[in-house]
Amino acid sequence: MAQTLPSEPRPSFGDLHAFRGFAIAAIVAAHATYPFLEASGAEDLRTPGRVAVIAIVETLAHDSTLFFALISGLLYSMVLRGRSWASFFRAKALNVALPYLCVSLLYVLLKHQLTSGWEGATPGELLKEWIQGLPTGAASFHLWYMPILFLLFAATPLLAALVQARAGWPVLLLMVLAPLAVSRVWGHWTWATPTYFLGAYAAGVWAGAHYGAVLKWLARRHAALWLAIALTSPVLLTLYWLDVGDDGPINLRETLFYVQKAAIAGLVLLALRQVAANPPRILMRLGDYAFPIYFLHVFLMDLLLAALSRWHAGPLPDWAVAVGTVVSYPLVLAGALLLARTVEALLGPAARFVIGSQRRHRPRSS
Repeated sequence: MAQTLPSEPRPSFGDLHAFRGFAIAAIVAAHATYPFLEASGAEDLRTPGRVAVIAIVETLAHDSTLFFALISGLLYSMVLRGRSWASFFRAKALNVALPYLCVSLLYVLLKHQLTSGWEGATPGELLKEWIQGLPTGAASFHLWYMPILFLLFAATPLLAALVQARAGWPVLLLMVLAPLAVSRVWGHWTWATPTYFLGAYAAGVWAGAHYGAVLKWLARRHAALWLAIALTSPVLLTLYWLDVGDDGPINLRETLFYVQKAAIAGLVLLALRQVAANPPRILMRLGDYAFPIYFLHVFLMDLLLAALSRWHAGPLPDWAVAVGTVVSYPLVLAGALLLARTVEALLGPAARFVIGSQRRHRPRSS
């Protein structure tokens, strides 16, 4: 049975803000295993328990960055469209690029402090390492998405023009479907990765321009969205368990993840539309601090990793990896939120330029 929607087609920005909160919670979940798998240099160990934890967490949360790309596209069309391009890019430079520069430097300094304690690292070497890492997000493993996001921002004028043009929809459709055959690549730079995320961003830009109609279309296909998740998730779980499906020109895992995350996004947006007048408070608060949490959560995980490596000389037992992942996830999420609020309290409005705080800019519900 198709899900019903409120008759008012005008979007409520509160539900989009809550979706931002959902997105950051999913992204942090994708990294929850990191300190426990890598403690004492055991990241390549593949015991049955570790493989099971990896398979479950990856199936549930891998590629959640697609949600970030989608929400960025939606918010452009629904909130930012109509502003001058100079205003658009100035805001991105101040509120996204500048915090990225600051946070990247933080992670360069943290890495040296945790590994060598500053021995053998001159200020000039640290500065060089920081600058060289900016184009690919090399300062920390999770910052790879930032250069991709800047490319998505750069493509926004083209996407906006395609949305407005009558003949633009075939090109947009090609962009949205391209990730089914063009897979993101981990570990080194390739144009396949921005192409992969451009699909979600382009879908957001287009859907945001027709949001009421898109929600009704999704509601009529409510069962199909659940079916897509039910079909892709067990296959992904099996591929991770068998350690196959990630080689070749088309990464089968990434293709399935694109379908799975698109279906999850549709269902979550439908659910949040139902409660648009009063979205879940926890998602709204996470949405307030989505970028700061994204920037800072690995800082806490790095500290946890360092502590675990000092506490336990060898690889953690499988049960500790599983329990630690489950227990630490909400603690890291809450800790990153608390850390972001602390920085905001110390720096005031300037926090937005340092950690990307956006609390003062939450769109109001309509």
